[in-house]
Amino acid sequence: MIKTSRGQSWTGLLLSGLLLLTAAFVGLLIGAEMHVLIVLFMLLLLAMPMLYLALYGFEDRAGWLLAGGFCLMYVAQMAHNKGVPIGYAMEFMAFVFMLSSLRQLWRLARQDAALRWLALLFLGYLALLLLSSALGRSQPRAALWQLQYTLKLPLMFALGALVVHTARTAGTLRGVLAWSWVFFLPFLLLELAAPGLFLKLFGYTADAHVNPVLGFGARLRGPFSHAGYMALMCGLLAAGSAVQWLLGRGRSWLALAGVYTVMVLATGQRQELLALVLVYGVFATIAGRRHLGWLWLGAVLAVAAGVLAYLYLDRNPFSELMLQWGGGRDSQLSERGVLTQKGLQVAAQYFPLGSGLGTYGSAGAQKFDLGLMVDLGFMRYWWFRQGMFIVDTYWPSVIAEAGYAAAALLLAAFALLWGVLYRRALLAQGEVRAIALFALAALTLALATSPTSAVVSDPRGVFVFWLLAGCAWRATSEARAAARAGATVDYRATPDGPLRHNPGTDLSFRFRPS
Repeated sequence: MIKTSRGQSWTGLLLSGLLLLTAAFVGLLIGAEMHVLIVLFMLLLLAMPMLYLALYGFEDRAGWLLAGGFCLMYVAQMAHNKGVPIGYAMEFMAFVFMLSSLRQLWRLARQDAALRWLALLFLGYLALLLLSSALGRSQPRAALWQLQYTLKLPLMFALGALVVHTARTAGTLRGVLAWSWVFFLPFLLLELAAPGLFLKLFGYTADAHVNPVLGFGARLRGPFSHAGYMALMCGLLAAGSAVQWLLGRGRSWLALAGVYTVMVLATGQRQELLALVLVYGVFATIAGRRHLGWLWLGAVLAVAAGVLAYLYLDRNPFSELMLQWGGGRDSQLSERGVLTQKGLQVAAQYFPLGSGLGTYGSAGAQKFDLGLMVDLGFMRYWWFRQGMFIVDTYWPSVIAEAGYAAAALLLAAFALLWGVLYRRALLAQGEVRAIALFALAALTLALATSPTSAVVSDPRGVFVFWLLAGCAWRATSEARAAARAGATVDYRATPDGPLRHNPGTDLSFRFRPS
């Protein structure tokens, strides 16, 4: 319960009177049968606690925010396909708690130089975006829409900083890792056994292509609208399970990582599979630092084996992808290849600042302003006419709309974020190391797929990924600060983790008045 100070004993009386008046007002509305006003008033009442949290701040000490994020991502696309857009709840949380989350980042930045550099890089990128929009060919509605779309990424990271990584939070994450396969399995089995019934029930667009990784069967997508989302999520779960095994929590976690990896293979998504292999390689360098020579030898042998397989094997699962990107003389470029070529052309035409927000290959352009893309001849492509281009690229849009300098700042921010988490994962211990490794895997998966997908900034695909990054940054930053102060951070001491200096109630969500 939230306690008031001794000098405010009248507050309880005032609150009681307010509750009485509220009940009387609702009674009058019911008696007058004003149903619309009743619904609006009840929605206002329900919004009051959310408004309080947004203004005064909270800390999630049980991992409910992370667990809720996983659940939303599991069902959002399936529900949206049935006309229930609950996926917007993820965007709503990122924006409604913006004041609280940015305040938390400000607190962390006062003791964390790396976070200050990260903020400066992104703010520099944002400044160039605004300048390019003012001087380029941006339309106001398209630019504003794309601006809010761009802000989702840092706000998701900031929202994750509201999660305190305690023993309870770690337990919640282990529960998600241990049981998510139970949710996915019925969808995959139905998709395999009765694909026609599956499409009829869930209304997904059928993918007639054979699984290019396995060479047989279809690309499975489970409860998601596209196999790429399924692959990315299962890759995250596989990496998280591998983290538990690396920390010595039993071979069952290694088996679970294998189950999720098989699910990635079943999706037939080559980019996500390569990203997961990269994550496993990063884990190998961390776990085997004393044997880096052998690891490098193994990597060289693996690359050599891959080159030989490409030259002499009849079927290569990546050959089609290479052709689409212009790897053959007579090949026809894919959507990604076209978007990349034209994006570089736009960047050169509007050098050095780009064409402005919401003008090329972005959500704002897709929704409000296709003029530049029509001028470039995109109407000849069926996928453009159907509005499908945004899912196939990320960096060409950034380069075209903001210019090379802005793209370099954003890339530097991503590199700094990844590098800091990698170094802190090397040095951290216990549960702090677990969340750092998990977040490093999430960040690696998201960034490794960004050359061929715009999902890196889309909450439907990476909401939890950025929450994990924010949570891990806070955990490692506070652990470093405690180490410098000579304190010992012991997450085994209490389910809520180490005691904090800030006041609040002893709840799983800790309120923190400014």
